[in-house]
Amino acid sequence: MADEIFVDIVKQTTEGSLSLAGLIDRIHQLETQGRFDLAEQAYKTWVALNPDHPHLFVALFNCAALQANTGALEGARISLAKALEINPDFWPAYINLGNVFEKAGVPDQAVGLWNTLVDRLATTNGLTVAYKATALRQMSRVLLECQQTNAAMATLRQCLEINPSQRDVVEQIVALRLSQCE
Repeated sequence: MADEIFVDIVKQTTEGSLSLAGLIDRIHQLETQGRFDLAEQAYKTWVALNPDHPHLFVALFNCAALQANTGALEGARISLAKALEINPDFWPAYINLGNVFEKAGVPDQAVGLWNTLVDRLATTNGLTVAYKATALRQMSRVLLECQQTNAAMATLRQCLEINPSQRDVVEQIVALRLSQCE
């Protein structure tokens, strides 16, 4: 059944009749059947045959999520970098690429990328608040893991300035302050 779905995806893609939404729906069917290899190949085929699609970055982002979940971190890195090259204002890609860097064992690159996102979101509004807060929380978590407590504290404070009602951030600050008293 999965092979038939994949063949149909390739057929429709080569005919130019498969929308991005249709691709995502069909790939979900492959993932449900545990055929992540075919799902990744379907994304790659669609991306290769739709280089001028206005939402190509979304397909690359979804492919990267699949790749990261299956441990193909280098593939995920490449897909996310391409997504950001196409649309540098696609903020979720920064978050996920930072996660890929972290999983790959390069936390400095993860923090640097999240910091880039925070800088790009200098103007905080309803649309950007969640992404900026997420990037700051990710940064503080990694900084704490790397024993960079002062930088983590500064990042947590910046996160609270954006949205003071973040209970988890308040708890992290309190815990960090208590650990510094020891």
